[in-house]
Amino acid sequence: NYTVSLRGQYHNAAHNCSRRSEAIDIVNSHPPLEIQRVVIDNDTDITMENMLAPNVRYLLEVRINSSTNFQNVAQIDNSTSSFTISGLETGINRYCFRISTLDVCNTSIITSPVICTVLNTVSAENNQNRVSWNTIDPGISSFSIVRDGGILVSVAPGQRQLVDIFVQCNTAYCYQVLANYPSGVSLSAERCVTAFSTDQPAAITDISVDVNEDNIDIQFRPPVNFTPSSYYLSRSINNGSFQVVDSLQNPTFQDSGLDTDDDLHCYRVQYQDVCGNISETSDACAILLNARFDPLQNALLQWNAFEGWSNGVANYYLEILDDTGLLVSSINVGNALEYRFRYEDFPIQVLQFRVRAETFLAGFSDVNSNIERLTLKPR
Repeated sequence: NYTVSLRGQYHNAAHNCSRRSEAIDIVNSHPPLEIQRVVIDNDTDITMENMLAPNVRYLLEVRINSSTNFQNVAQIDNSTSSFTISGLETGINRYCFRISTLDVCNTSIITSPVICTVLNTVSAENNQNRVSWNTIDPGISSFSIVRDGGILVSVAPGQRQLVDIFVQCNTAYCYQVLANYPSGVSLSAERCVTAFSTDQPAAITDISVDVNEDNIDIQFRPPVNFTPSSYYLSRSINNGSFQVVDSLQNPTFQDSGLDTDDDLHCYRVQYQDVCGNISETSDACAILLNARFDPLQNALLQWNAFEGWSNGVANYYLEILDDTGLLVSSINVGNALEYRFRYEDFPIQVLQFRVRAETFLAGFSDVNSNIERLTLKPR
């Protein structure tokens, strides 16, 4: 270390100026040059961060794309830790930077390691976002993919694409690519996309349609792998076209004021998931029971199959009621869709009939048909 003293004197003046001394540190070699961070701020600006030694003049140099020639950008020193270059085309060109200075001890130019910008694009695809990038990569050790400000994953230096499958539809995600060098990093511009899904949700698998006088109660099982934003219920009468009845938030509905004795009522359920996709349709019809006498005065009872449950009907039961609605008898008819009832087995002249479909499903109740009334005429 040396101390340098200096005293000034005006021309033809007395030596009455004070002396000023300054300690000078002598180094045998120039401190290493490093660009610590290169950041693309926007479409025109790039900021560099570095730590420079005091009392040294540096040149910031750049080369563009495939050029091998560096050009002087600015003269910098350690008065500031960052420097911004404007007027660039950061979305088109790749810029490589280095810092140089003169080593006066060896009369040679020394330069820092080169750090280059990263060009990146992001595209939203069905159920995934694709991040692509390219750069000029002298000495890159790895890339880190930044999502919403946090590192999502780090990949090998030769990789140029990443597919992010951990996304939710209708959610915006912002990505940057961080090139990791031994001496610093280069951060790309931020690119944002909104994830989407076009997958059609699966159909509702289980629907109950239960007749209760002139009302029909509909219950269905919510989907397992999709979150509905709303359900859509449609109705068909006597195999006509389906017409929308209502939009539902819950998987239950009561349809009232119906002619359940004469009309076949079928229902169609669809739902819209949180991604805006409409599910496949699911249909189920109420059990419509028809009753009449045959020539021998036996009651012939016929009904349609109930097909709303994924694992079918366990058994059908023909329920016999008196004229007050009290249950008199219940006959297990298995999977039959008709039954011939001998009136002579019952002393009651007026009987009412109902079919009950027994379910296998937990959380679901059996469903009933309409009630048919028959009066045995004296012979």
